[in-house]
Amino acid sequence: MDNFVLYLTKLGYRRLTIRRSVRYAKHYCHWLSIRNLSITSATYTDLLDYIGTLQSHGNTSALINNHLRNLTLYYNYLALPNIAYNLRLRGVTHASRPLLSAADLDQLYHRFIPKPQGSYRYTDQLFLGLMIYQALDEQDLLRINCEDLNLRHGTLYVPGGVKRKAGRQLSLEAHQIIPFQHYLTAHRKETSDLLFYPQCETFSRLHDQFKSLAKQVKTLSAALGIHFICFNQLRQSRFTLWIQTYGLRKAQYLAGFKHVSSMESYRQQDTFDLIKDIQQYHPLQ
Repeated sequence: MDNFVLYLTKLGYRRLTIRRSVRYAKHYCHWLSIRNLSITSATYTDLLDYIGTLQSHGNTSALINNHLRNLTLYYNYLALPNIAYNLRLRGVTHASRPLLSAADLDQLYHRFIPKPQGSYRYTDQLFLGLMIYQALDEQDLLRINCEDLNLRHGTLYVPGGVKRKAGRQLSLEAHQIIPFQHYLTAHRKETSDLLFYPQCETFSRLHDQFKSLAKQVKTLSAALGIHFICFNQLRQSRFTLWIQTYGLRKAQYLAGFKHVSSMESYRQQDTFDLIKDIQQYHPLQ
């Protein structure tokens, strides 16, 4: 497994992730060896049987999908046909939150009215728009400098993070341009290179604004009949819309994920029912 560790290290995975991947790969190989199988000869049916074994030991669907995601990495490393790539248990989503439609997201943005007073009023709608249309989170906002915004071309560059996030160039919606222009010319403080200053000077200050903004959006969504729970729900909804529109790889770039496995859990399942396949090859007692 040493070479597998080197492979994952070169791809930029963290040590905890690497240890987990190695542990799951060893578990799978041990299971195969007990049945006199090798990973090169294992078939799709064998993998379904492995899933059935995990289920019989009380593993949750989410944990089994975690096994499968890590086995995907191991198959890629071995350069074998990746029978684990599209194999996931249905009914498991990235988070137990209802996804919002594009129309719902648009309505939240356009019907939002900032508070008439307070220092947050100049950036609240900008932040809401960046969550709804560019799927940014607080850590993304902290890294953005003024030079990253190009209103002439309608783009925003989001610098990459230290670990999971990669830098990416995102397009702004047309209705985001004028609010940004107004903020830059009338309200932005020029004492820092940060695009959003002083809110993004520290995480705690930005987080305080997000908590206040979340309360406003929750009140608005209740009035509109939209089932809003939290800001991550907005990002997850946009991820799903990107996958449906652009496919998995481009959605991965737009989201800033360094690894496609981070995006896979947002993809809606194909039409076949994996549970029926498992019951066919490994009926539960």
